[in-house]
Formats: sequence, C-alpha cells, structure tokens
Amino acid sequence: MERRRYPRIEINLPAKTFFSQGSSIEMEVCQLSVGGCKMRGDDLFDTSRMENISIRIGNRTIDAKPQPLYCNIKGDDVYFGVAFEKLSLLDSLRLRRFISTHIANHGGIWPPPSH
Repeated sequence: MERRRYPRIEINLPAKTFFSQGSSIEMEVCQLSVGGCKMRGDDLFDTSRMENISIRIGNRTIDAKPQPLYCNIKGDDVYFGVAFEKLSLLDSLRLRRFISTHIANHGGIWPPPSH
C-alpha cells in the first residue's frame, strides 16, 4: 500500500526550474503536496544540477530547493519527482492553504477517497 506523508492534488501549474549555471526551463507541476511535486517537461536533463523551483500559484510564486527523486519518460513527456528540501515558512503556509482549498473544492489524489 502506498504511503504518503502529505495530501496530494492533481493540478496544472506553471513552474520554472533553475540550474546551477544560471539557466532555467519552463515546466508544469502536475501533482503537488507540501512535501514535493511531480513535474512535466519536454526534455531530459541532469537533475543533480537543479538549484531551485518556482511554482506559480495565482498571483504568488512558491520557491523551493528541490531534492530529485525520480525521472520517468512517457511518450513525448518527461516526468520528474522532487521532494522539497527547503521551503520557507511563509511558502509552506501558502502551499498548505492552497492544497486544503483545492481538496475541499475538487478533491485530492492522496489520500484516496474513502467509500
């Protein structure tokens, strides 16, 4: 049985991944929790070079230091799973509020709905 520490939602949010040499790429967050996210991109890259992720939530940006967990390729898309290694207290509170509101209005994907 899958066990997760935080509730997880399915979503489409714009994000930008920044790398150690100053470059960045646009990505999309497709799953989100307070502990991390699943991101979709077009290209494969060296995840060890990831320095920061900025996720756009409404008119705010959440910044997190990512810890890469996995990379999967499905068709033309590349999916990256990352844990948030460092997240400010304010960003953590904003993220918790956003996820709670989303679950109340649309439901979540973890924990699964009880029957």
